[in-house]
Amino acid sequence: MTESVYRDTIQLTDSVDRVCVFAELAAMRHVESLKGACIPAVLPCRPAINLTSTICLEVMIILEKFHALPVEKQNVIVDAALSAFGRNGYKKASMNDIATTAGISKAMMFYYFGSKKELYEYLVEVCGTTIIAGFENNLDPNVTDYFDRIKMITKIKITIIKEHHDLFAFLSNLYYGTEVETIDITTKLKTMSSAFTGNFVFGDADMAKFKEGIDPKIIYKFLIWASEGFARNVTADTYAGEIDAFVDEFYKCLDFMKQNFYKEEYL
Repeated sequence: MTESVYRDTIQLTDSVDRVCVFAELAAMRHVESLKGACIPAVLPCRPAINLTSTICLEVMIILEKFHALPVEKQNVIVDAALSAFGRNGYKKASMNDIATTAGISKAMMFYYFGSKKELYEYLVEVCGTTIIAGFENNLDPNVTDYFDRIKMITKIKITIIKEHHDLFAFLSNLYYGTEVETIDITTKLKTMSSAFTGNFVFGDADMAKFKEGIDPKIIYKFLIWASEGFARNVTADTYAGEIDAFVDEFYKCLDFMKQNFYKEEYL
């Protein structure tokens, strides 16, 4: 795999570091001082992410043999890999099983990606690009109410989960995993995820609506704990009805908090 990654004169060689850069720039999109950058999608079939920044950022990730395949075949291989890692974790996932599901030989898997770890890191990049594109395409900067912003972000995440179920199972397995082979990626992913979502929640939220003595950041921590409890139980086999039921309960919790933590004039 040949890679060229530039941010000014800084070369980023770690796949999760690149995803962190994507997240940071996406979260800063609404800041007026940032003008003009474009981050292309990892796969040709993934939507390009248009950001604005004075920083000229060019990302070129070239998996020449893999990207020479038709887009449809690339997606079949990526989906097979996401499913295998999402269900079994890194250590138990088999390159042979992924190849069989994708309809190619094990030798071709190594021909395209070099190693199991490189394939795994490539999937992290695909996931990061897909999620950020979802936020970029659906986030409404005009929504400034704290709880409405959390609902909007939740809706975006749920849409991504339903459209890319194996992707979410893969990330959940990575996020809550303890495997030695991927613990470095897990640590960085947790840091990136917290900062990424937090920036979107608090970036333009109107904090003046809260009663005196109420700390919105503590509320957010509580909500994260609640959602993580759900995410830990989401697998590739979790059906849409279970997800919808959780979201309904989550929204009721948000409405309850809003009624009790907002000043009366904002209810």
